[in-house]
Amino acid sequence: MKIVFAINTYKKFSDLNVRQQLCLKSLKQIKNKDPENISLINLQFIEDDFSYDVFDKTLILKQSSQNYVQNSPYKFPIISEIFDVLSEQECDYFVFLNDDIIVQKTLLSRIKETDHDSYIASRVDIQLCDENNSYTPISYNIHGFDLFCIKKEWWLKNRDNFPPLIVGKYFWDTAYYILCKK
Repeated sequence: MKIVFAINTYKKFSDLNVRQQLCLKSLKQIKNKDPENISLINLQFIEDDFSYDVFDKTLILKQSSQNYVQNSPYKFPIISEIFDVLSEQECDYFVFLNDDIIVQKTLLSRIKETDHDSYIASRVDIQLCDENNSYTPISYNIHGFDLFCIKKEWWLKNRDNFPPLIVGKYFWDTAYYILCKK
């Protein structure tokens, strides 16, 4: 089973916070578990130039919030474009997650052992413990969804049901969660 993991980065590595660095570290560990079947993708706009050694490739996004909000000073990705770009990859599932999510190795077995069309998760808030980046789980975050795992075949059949919502804007993740579950 081939799985693509992707994040949308918006900072140089030197500007990443500890959670973002831990995200990259966790993705690298996930890939190392099954390098033949796991790919890591960095999604960016053409003018962004952030490359990290953990990613197999960088894919370019063409749509942004500026295509939908007139005179917007902000430029955020469109989630339906992200899912479309990921569905063009050679994979069975694609996973899009916030760039500060620490992915546990158990996610791979969860994906492989169940046959979901979509698997959506919230994050657990953590307390960083020391300079070695160890952490302790604190509480389950119920304010949105931070990881979307979508079966490629299912997305291609249902993509027209998903509007072009702006990543990072209120309730885009809740709307997509509901549409996936529906």
